[in-house]
Amino acid sequence: MKPTCIAIIGFPTSGKTTLGRALAKATGIHFLDYEQLAACAPPPDPDLTSGTPEILERERGRMGVIYQVGHAAVEATLRLSVSVIIALPYASASSRRYLADAVQRGCGVLKLIRVTYDVTTEELERRLVAKGLDASWGSYHEAMFARFHEIEGPHRTVRMEGGEEGTRAADEAAIKYL
Repeated sequence: MKPTCIAIIGFPTSGKTTLGRALAKATGIHFLDYEQLAACAPPPDPDLTSGTPEILERERGRMGVIYQVGHAAVEATLRLSVSVIIALPYASASSRRYLADAVQRGCGVLKLIRVTYDVTTEELERRLVAKGLDASWGSYHEAMFARFHEIEGPHRTVRMEGGEEGTRAADEAAIKYL
């Protein structure tokens, strides 16, 4: 049986890391998290929320480093015949294609799980504050929501409505898909 890459994708603050950790615990599959991968890239610009073209261009470059490191780790792990879970936004179709290419080079199978929730201003602010971020990041996240494209190919969408019960329901839905 080919090793599997389970890619958990979705907007920032959607619950990708929470679901990834729960799936890793339930399945014993190795989990690559955004925070781990981000340690390989420069830190974000403290003025990121200003949204100037120069700052946004640097952020795209920084995110490119994170994705490249993640894809290399996925490919190398699959080549060892070990399955892996990765959690990153994958907001564009091209970034998802690069992941699919890495999975193919690693001789694995790709399964996509999209995480979503009811995006209200209040819920977004609650999630940002819970992550220790300033609520002003909301405008950055709203721009990210607008960029997110529909997913091509087979995938499962799970809803992370928060709390232990929401996490448990999302975890169960994801495991059924796997």
